[in-house]
Amino acid sequence: MSLVDVIKYEGDNQTFVWKHPREDFNTGSQLIVHESQEAIFFLNGQALDSFLPGRYELETQNIPLLNKIINIPSGGESPFHAEVYFINLVEQMGIPWGTNSKIQFMEPEFMFPLSIGASGEMALAVREPKKLLFILPSLEIGGAERSLIGLLEALENKSVQVSVFLYRREGEFIKALPQYVRLLPEIPAYHAYTEPILSLVKHGRLRFATARLLVKLAFFLYGTFMRKPTGTWTHLQYISAFLQPFLPNIPGEYDLAAQYLGVADTLVHKVNAKYKVAWNHTDYATQHPNPKLDLRLYTNVDYVVSVSESCTEAFRRMYPAFSRKVVTVENCLARELIERKSLLPAAGMYREAGETVLLSVGRFCEAKNFEAIPKICTVLLKRGLSVKWYILGYGDRETQIREAIQAVHMEDFVVLLGKKENPYPYMRMCDIYVQPSVYEGKCVAVREAQLLGKPVIITDFSTAHSQLRDGTDGMIAPLDFDGFTDALAALIQDSEKQEALKAACRSTDFTQYKEAEKILRFAEGRESYAEDQRHCADLQRRKISRAVR
Repeated sequence: MSLVDVIKYEGDNQTFVWKHPREDFNTGSQLIVHESQEAIFFLNGQALDSFLPGRYELETQNIPLLNKIINIPSGGESPFHAEVYFINLVEQMGIPWGTNSKIQFMEPEFMFPLSIGASGEMALAVREPKKLLFILPSLEIGGAERSLIGLLEALENKSVQVSVFLYRREGEFIKALPQYVRLLPEIPAYHAYTEPILSLVKHGRLRFATARLLVKLAFFLYGTFMRKPTGTWTHLQYISAFLQPFLPNIPGEYDLAAQYLGVADTLVHKVNAKYKVAWNHTDYATQHPNPKLDLRLYTNVDYVVSVSESCTEAFRRMYPAFSRKVVTVENCLARELIERKSLLPAAGMYREAGETVLLSVGRFCEAKNFEAIPKICTVLLKRGLSVKWYILGYGDRETQIREAIQAVHMEDFVVLLGKKENPYPYMRMCDIYVQPSVYEGKCVAVREAQLLGKPVIITDFSTAHSQLRDGTDGMIAPLDFDGFTDALAALIQDSEKQEALKAACRSTDFTQYKEAEKILRFAEGRESYAEDQRHCADLQRRKISRAVR
């Protein structure tokens, strides 16, 4: 076996892409990338790492993705196998084009023979794909996480390099990431977002423990003494703000970075990106944010993405100074994946003869209002309707939901199936999908049920009419208990209406893959207001400050 001490470009200036002839390299080999070049390592058809101009010694820490697949020995006797391609980024001038010979053409009016040809010179160049970064706490099972998978699938083959950074590198959807996506190495400091304070103290991470204790104090003072409304989002705002001084930067440079889920402090303070996007997945007015904490973030992002027109308008009403930054980007759904996975068994779901099977999916949280389901079910049964209601999900309010089931003795009729990585077989088997939420942004589960051709009924929360077309591809029922129960009972008994809703859903494209094009425009700065917004932070600050005083 030959040792390769130096890996460098040996092609001519007219070559766009040049593959190094060797594929076995030892630790300690020198990689030289000249100006106007880029080197990319491939293994089994997958791009592992890229290197910009410079001199590199190939060691484990320099090639984290390659090392994840192949253990590189420190001694250097055993080689690792990879292909190295050098990309020549120099613009090639004077490239001829045209017809080799004249094309004979008969003029149709006067039947006069003509000889037609064309030729000239052109310039070609290889351009680096746009580098995108998406930031999330984790890839646990959830609607927003599923929508990210759909967006990433829609971005495949769009000349982009996509990286994902997770505060905790965990969650069932990690294995659902498209192969082309690079999952960045975990940075343990970001565990402080969710690690218990006592655990932080135990492991000697006193700065983080102190910051988390200060969060509790600040949150208490804000809600109690200042008498401001608070919620989960407000708490997350304080955690994110107090932790930032102690968190390291996320490595890399990006054309566009997006805080896809969570508060945007990390995006604003810890990421080097040309354009920055804060993602909003809900009706922002329902989250009770601290406006002053929002102010310092939204003045420093280029776009605020909302997942529905209703969410966009709600955000604009709350922060009119940022109106031009807000853009609606609908959730993307991977139709082929959803349909394929729906064909798998729905373990634990059973259907009795003459029984209507209802299904609800979501996190066990206040917004989903699953505690109301057992009482609704009792009314349906009293009206002589044979129903069984299955609930898929997990979360902090599981105990309350179980207590609500036991309180009205609905254990045989309301069934908690727990956390399911694949909800689609259950959607396929149900007769009606039900979403009894008190507020939503754009419920991904509702869209997924529609994609699978299911009748859907939702409550009339503030963004409901951007979720579906009432009476056409779904039903919107009153938000109050009696009104919703009556509407659900009517739909259960109206088989013709159910069939009409099914037909409308089957004829509608819910994938929304075209929405991915907006992300590409963001990365290229093609939205007319992007640069303007970078220079008007002071004006916005004054406007918002007046609004919150």
